[in-house]
Amino acid sequence: MTCTRLHGCPQGLVLSLLALLLASLVAVGPSAAQGGAPPVSFTPLARLGGASLAAAANERYAFVGDGQGVVVYDIAGTTPAGVVRWALPGLVQDMALSGDLLAVGAGSSLLLYRLDGRTILASGRYDAGAEVHGVALTPGRAYLGTAAGLEVVDIGAIERPARLGALARTRGVNQILAEGTTLYATTYPEGIDGLQQGSVIKVDTANPATPQVLAEGRLSDLYISNGDALVRFGATIFVLGDTTGRPIQGNYGFTIWAFAADTLAPVGSPNSFGLQVQPEDGTDLAVYGDYLLALSTRGGLSVIDPSDPAALQLVRRVELGPDRSALAIAGARAFAAIRRGGVQAISLADPRNPAPGTAQPLLGPVVGAGLFGGALTTLSPDSAGAGLVLTSFDIRSPAAPIPGEQRAIGAESELRPGENGIHLVYDRSTDLTRLVDGRVPGQVRLSGTLRLGPTDAVAGAGQLAYVGVAGPSGSGPFELATVSLANLAAPEVVGRLGVLSSTLDLEVADGRLYRLDAGARLRIYSLANPLAPAQVGQIALGESYTNFAVAGGAAYVALPEGVRVVDVRNPAAPALGPLIGAGLTYPRVSVSGGRLVAAEDSCQVGACDLQLFSLADPLAPAPLGTTAIPAGVAGVAASEGRFVAVLGEQGAVVYAALERRLWLPALRR
Repeated sequence: MTCTRLHGCPQGLVLSLLALLLASLVAVGPSAAQGGAPPVSFTPLARLGGASLAAAANERYAFVGDGQGVVVYDIAGTTPAGVVRWALPGLVQDMALSGDLLAVGAGSSLLLYRLDGRTILASGRYDAGAEVHGVALTPGRAYLGTAAGLEVVDIGAIERPARLGALARTRGVNQILAEGTTLYATTYPEGIDGLQQGSVIKVDTANPATPQVLAEGRLSDLYISNGDALVRFGATIFVLGDTTGRPIQGNYGFTIWAFAADTLAPVGSPNSFGLQVQPEDGTDLAVYGDYLLALSTRGGLSVIDPSDPAALQLVRRVELGPDRSALAIAGARAFAAIRRGGVQAISLADPRNPAPGTAQPLLGPVVGAGLFGGALTTLSPDSAGAGLVLTSFDIRSPAAPIPGEQRAIGAESELRPGENGIHLVYDRSTDLTRLVDGRVPGQVRLSGTLRLGPTDAVAGAGQLAYVGVAGPSGSGPFELATVSLANLAAPEVVGRLGVLSSTLDLEVADGRLYRLDAGARLRIYSLANPLAPAQVGQIALGESYTNFAVAGGAAYVALPEGVRVVDVRNPAAPALGPLIGAGLTYPRVSVSGGRLVAAEDSCQVGACDLQLFSLADPLAPAPLGTTAIPAGVAGVAASEGRFVAVLGEQGAVVYAALERRLWLPALRR
């Protein structure tokens, strides 16, 4: 029966047709209903921490890179005070400030902000298509040094930046100094292999569509020489470089090259500074009055007299602390960004004798994380260089995560996250393993210690934890230790099982313990007696792997290119299943709430993916969606619909995966 008008159809048939329509929408799912869109969309809830690699300042505010963000500091007082953080789409590597215009190179983007103090009045974004290393501004233009070369961008209307032209360089362009339409930029010479000697080029952009190289000067040395900063003083261009590394001459430290500004002919020989007895990279260079200020990785601020460009003279070196990465000058003060996270003010009232203030730390790079419900525990370097810091965040709010307690731990510590919220910290310097209670959002509770030897992995089940131990030297004898958590202040080893090789990862699921070992095998243990795990099955994987997760009778093992499903419903005879996520390189995996998340570890920066799978059928995970992540992960965790990607110098990103819904308009009678 066919109905051509709704009113001409029997009521029962109309209801049947509506039910059929709704059922078809459910069966087809959002991807078909929305023209192929994935069933979920990823929303980054927060970007936490990261390395501080760039800084800019005016008389009132300092702007400091913070991984995938910028922290704005009020510098009206003696000590900088952070007032706001802007989350950005990529790692901030450089920024430039001209009047009320701030330009930030973040990932592969140029971000432009018209400011009134710290308030953004207008903004714009330009996609460079390659990672941005350097940024410079002149009226109406921005110049970008990228992994692909030099780009000239029209910023007359910052809301609509537009490309004017480009100069391709096979090995990219690093830093830029702009003087009208003439640029100086650090790069690598074209067609030169082997020693990778860097260079500085002079470029005419009078015709921005076709920039022309006018001159080139080599950063001559015996080893890698890459210009990380450049300034002009009088008629000379000075370039600060990486480690020179001339062991035959017994000379390390960092180097400053001098070139004639008109021809880029070298002026004298390269000038070596720094500690001289060990490698020390130069990180930034600035002009203040009659002096050059050179910043270096080992925490030195060197005041240099450039009056004779052929023979630079060190006036004074002030020790700031390790890993200073960028320098900004405002008035009679300098502000040094701390690669480990934070900023330090330095008085230049007497430029020959700079006076450093107290460092103001940020979270910094995130090198490890454990997630339990809404409690995220991160591991980051201490900005003072003394050790590492555990920080707890409350991520239950849909707004920004709330930072809570911090606890300092040893510099050689490693975090072993436990899925039950009881994490382990192994300190190589003391050979002690400490329990960390990370179950309460915002709280870090350091509990009792154990002398187990090097620990590789941990999995928790109720009042017990199972720990992979590598032996006193880290090379055996290997064992699986059972630890009682009944009293966290005094944990006790209640069982030991000798194993043949080191443990790479552990999981507890379905009343069983699963162990990945260095012999390329997944081993399954019965926990009928929880104090004495007994192996009941194993399977040879035949490939290298990184980690794994277990849910619903299936194990998901991360391989060099994808994730292998293993059927473990019969623990005595596990069987290899399909490969999913093909193309993911050495992913890290985690399971929560019927979903599997896999994020790439080894991938090219800017081309990394995080994929989500439905485990409605655990043996045949179905793709739900993919999102780009800014770098390869050091780890990934999932809990209660949240996913955390640990990104090292890019910090950590907390994601939520939201289902796409098809809303029907209200039916009217």
